[in-house]
Amino acid sequence: MIWVLYSLITTISLAGLLEANRRFQMDGFRLNFWRASMVTVAMLPALYFVEWPAPSLFYGVAFAAGIAGMVGTVILNNLAARRSGRVASIYLPLKMLVAFILWLLVDPFTLQTMLNSPLKLFILIVCFSVLILSMLAVRRNDVSWEAFILVAPIGLMYGVIDVFIKYSFGSYGSLGEFVIYAFIMTATAAVLSAGILAIRPAPKGLRLCPPGMLKAAAVCGVLWLFSVISFLAAVVVSPNPGYVCAIQLLVPVILMGYHKVFGIKDEASPRAALAIVAATVVIVLVSLSQ
Repeated sequence: MIWVLYSLITTISLAGLLEANRRFQMDGFRLNFWRASMVTVAMLPALYFVEWPAPSLFYGVAFAAGIAGMVGTVILNNLAARRSGRVASIYLPLKMLVAFILWLLVDPFTLQTMLNSPLKLFILIVCFSVLILSMLAVRRNDVSWEAFILVAPIGLMYGVIDVFIKYSFGSYGSLGEFVIYAFIMTATAAVLSAGILAIRPAPKGLRLCPPGMLKAAAVCGVLWLFSVISFLAAVVVSPNPGYVCAIQLLVPVILMGYHKVFGIKDEASPRAALAIVAATVVIVLVSLSQ
């Protein structure tokens, strides 16, 4: 049950991250560089107090996640800044499906459990279908083929990485391991971003650190760190990483509620949002009964 709480923390942090990108309106690549650099430096003292795991798949997955995270974050930052956080979150249904199906193929026990409970499998398929359709219907104006083409590779990458995370950690992970994993991710993103900035000429009129950039990077850095560590904890203890992704589909619902409270114009569909909440609750109930 604790994985549900961790997943909700991840989802709230992710919604905050997307909303921050929309508000600050910064160049996605430079924002990612400063965010990754600031988090890397801030995490250095913590490394003294944690025990590093023995050489294993753990490090390779963390490094790969850092590369995938850098590419995905830049695309999502730019998309959220140009349009909205809701558009940037439309990769989540694909990520959910990829993670759910791949884990069934990786873990024979989970697959057999599903095959032994055809009713539960049917309910999950219906709920996943409702989530995908509702996600697309939350605000139809945001959905376009161009946006989907941009975020589809992110959904595939993130879904595969989620499965590798669960596989590399097994059924247990300590806070120290989560901190090290997050450090490797953000350090990888910082180094790669710095290298690209050094060899790629800056677009005309685009400064490396425009006014407000450090504030935006600090806010995004805190939210990013919360989202990553809580996500790692959720994936490790959840029955299937696809369930964690399903809860993340609450991101547009949270954004809609935030916009409503603070009087920000939002044309999202309340019915679609309600369907997302209902389907997510059913998925959680089904997962708890496994």
